[in-house]
Amino acid sequence: MSRNILIVDDEEDVQAIAKLGLEMGAGWNVLTACSGREALNIAANYKLDVILLDISMMLLQQHLSRS
Repeated sequence: MSRNILIVDDEEDVQAIAKLGLEMGAGWNVLTACSGREALNIAANYKLDVILLDISMMLLQQHLSRS
């Protein structure tokens, strides 16, 4: 059974490197998001086992500070 991970980062290079390593090296099913809003939409629609999050992203920080 494949495990699902969401990588949230606004830098596409970081996403690509992490995705490649997790898919090839560990067999994860990798989803990616470039913004906090996109990440929340994906999280609402997929069963995720792990979220790898760039906590310095501005839009996500703004959303979390309003919660």
